Amino acid sequence: AAAALACGDPNAPEAIFSNYADTLDLYALNGAPINAPTAIHLIDGTGGNAAVPVGLSFRFDVAVDIDANGRPVLYPVRAVAAPFVGKHQVGVRRTTDPFESILRAPEGGYTRDSLAVLSVGEVVLLESADPEACNPLIGGFIYAKLVVDSVRLADRRVFVRLTADPNCGFRSLVVPGVPTD
Repeated sequence: AAAALACGDPNAPEAIFSNYADTLDLYALNGAPINAPTAIHLIDGTGGNAAVPVGLSFRFDVAVDIDANGRPVLYPVRAVAAPFVGKHQVGVRRTTDPFESILRAPEGGYTRDSLAVLSVGEVVLLESADPEACNPLIGGFIYAKLVVDSVRLADRRVFVRLTADPNCGFRSLVVPGVPTD
């Protein structure tokens, strides 16, 4: 027993994916060309393509739109998909901390499954219970930070920077590398 304790929890999950950072060019959900990237799926960023279209599978974490005042809006998947579709929870947490200074996703304070109207330059943290990343029987979340860099109203596009830790239960937002916490 002492040897097992000295080596840490043998049942603790291990991170297998490297954290990643990306700059995304997304179309607004309303008025987008067919199959244009209008959403973010955090686990897909491990393959280099977190920007995805919103399709009938609703395989994303948050979709983006632009409201009547030209502000970007984040829609968690449950705010877009019908309730009977049974999609995962996504939380958004606002922060006044600069994007670069956030090295770890905080606990608590995430508003789940509600749209968030943002301002250009605003930073938010995302918490996703995506079953592709986290076993729904065990629970846990994947985390990311996002900042809206700009909105281009002429062609209804939103430009964001994103850093994500696609490993279930890990909160590190430091890139590059596989997280340990």
